[in-house]
Amino acid sequence: MKNLALIYPNKFKGGISCLAMHVLYHHLNKYKDIRCDMYFLENYSQIKNKDAIIITLQYENDYFNIVKIIEKLRINNPKAIFIGGGPCSIANPLPLSNFFDAFVIGEIEDSSIMYDLINGERNLRGVYYPEYHGRNREDFKKIKRIYPKKLSIEDYPIVQFTHPSGAYGKAFLLEIGRGCPRRCKFCMAKNIYYPPRFRKLEDLTYLVDEGYYTILP
Repeated sequence: MKNLALIYPNKFKGGISCLAMHVLYHHLNKYKDIRCDMYFLENYSQIKNKDAIIITLQYENDYFNIVKIIEKLRINNPKAIFIGGGPCSIANPLPLSNFFDAFVIGEIEDSSIMYDLINGERNLRGVYYPEYHGRNREDFKKIKRIYPKKLSIEDYPIVQFTHPSGAYGKAFLLEIGRGCPRRCKFCMAKNIYYPPRFRKLEDLTYLVDEGYYTILP
């Protein structure tokens, strides 16, 4: 059994309202030999003796928290692999390349990349290993981003943890699409989530109908 910690490097209010946290939690816990728990800025100090520590990199403003978290957790988790992922990882992981063991460059749905990485597989497509690949722009640019060609419902978290103190209250988080059809060069979303993909109407209807019951008191 692999024991994992999934961390949102800021307060619970924002983390519980972050769809990426729910996607990762749902995706990782579907494996019978993995146990993944969520942590936030308020409780990450409880993490001990984990096999892997995954931190979602949603905002650059969280970098100071991330460095502090990693430096503290390496003491009590000496065997853990520290994995970064998310928008900032896809766009540019280099500022944090001295702190993480690996970065996932892309989107995990419809793949086994997280499972393989946690179980010690090397030379995985879509994974940037700073120690192995190097820590400059040219090294990182060699890594090919991975992503699902279509957005399905298989990896979508229908059961979501909600709380009144969350940024959106007790709301079900619904992703209609990913990426943008416009070609604005300054936009990070266009660059890291290209090509744009949208969910089928029948899939959205199913997710809303099923997800509604998970947020009832």
